[in-house]
Amino acid sequence: MPDKNSPESSKNTENPLISFCVPTYRRMELLSAALESILSLRGLPRVAYEIIISDDEESGDLCAELPSEITANGAVRIYKNQVHGQFSNLNNLIEKSSGEWLVFLHDDDLLKPDFLEKLMDEQLLHDGHVEAIWFARQLIDYSGRANRQVSAKSPGLTRIKGIDYVRRWLTTNDATFDGAVIPPMVTGLVVRRDLVRRIEGFPAHLATAGDGLFLIKVLSEAEEICFINAPSVLYRFYEGTQRSLLAEQGIIYREFKTYFFDAVEFVAPRIARDRDKFVKEATQTFFKIALMINGPISWLALHYRGTMRERLLLALEIISEVWKYSPLLLVRKFPLIPLMLHLLPRSANKLLSRLYIKYFFQGKQSA
Repeated sequence: MPDKNSPESSKNTENPLISFCVPTYRRMELLSAALESILSLRGLPRVAYEIIISDDEESGDLCAELPSEITANGAVRIYKNQVHGQFSNLNNLIEKSSGEWLVFLHDDDLLKPDFLEKLMDEQLLHDGHVEAIWFARQLIDYSGRANRQVSAKSPGLTRIKGIDYVRRWLTTNDATFDGAVIPPMVTGLVVRRDLVRRIEGFPAHLATAGDGLFLIKVLSEAEEICFINAPSVLYRFYEGTQRSLLAEQGIIYREFKTYFFDAVEFVAPRIARDRDKFVKEATQTFFKIALMINGPISWLALHYRGTMRERLLLALEIISEVWKYSPLLLVRKFPLIPLMLHLLPRSANKLLSRLYIKYFFQGKQSA
């Protein structure tokens, strides 16, 4: 960990190349570990950097609660988020940052010591064509033990054209790249600050799907995207995370609809040809996904938050909208079994949902 008074540290806050952006909310123990993982990066003293923390908690003094070796570092700056919400918190980080590149890291995730070395070895931070960089992810549990590695088949560095990837994602619901899923989450993302400002940051009008829309905008707007197939980002994936993800996907159908069509509207003008075909295929994909949301995803999610009546009302709302779009699609994909699952008693739901998480959902995350 660099010393605050060392020559290397004295240049940290002066025209930083990298701004490490860490949003936080009531997770002090995990936040300390996340910050220590940044300060322990190999090669960090040779780079001009800053670490910006935005706290979404109204009360409390984060500076007083963090270890002194972290707060004493001159590159660390702490701000309170005045407009509360997870995406407003991220936008506060963007506003306060001054680095050429932004690295987002959620307060419960970690960077491996070789994260910065990988960036520097590939000379990506000085490549004028590259505007965003993803790493493979290593899933870890709450205690930090390795779970599964999410990586592509091809080793090393792969350059991709983001708009082509996004088009396939929105028209086929296939978010894989070379056998790996590029997750719709920002932790570990490295992106040019001017690009983030061009797309106006995170959409604060969305409660939970804003990171997915943000990433689609980044992919669509960037001249070139790089994927480094090295698990240098540790993503903490545990029962609470799974439960939150499932609940988000199940009970926010209306928000998902807003997110999806906002993404289509943003991407369409950037497609060189067959724009009408793209919009038509994306719309059909949305309604296919809607029937999936009406299936086991919503059944699981509403098991955590909602009554049987709420589950059925959501199911009927989705079925009605799919019917208006395409009766044939509804007939072919009618979710009879998921509808029956909505009628199961809570105890049966609880058992089945645990089995689903253990044997299916975690497997999807590591596909």
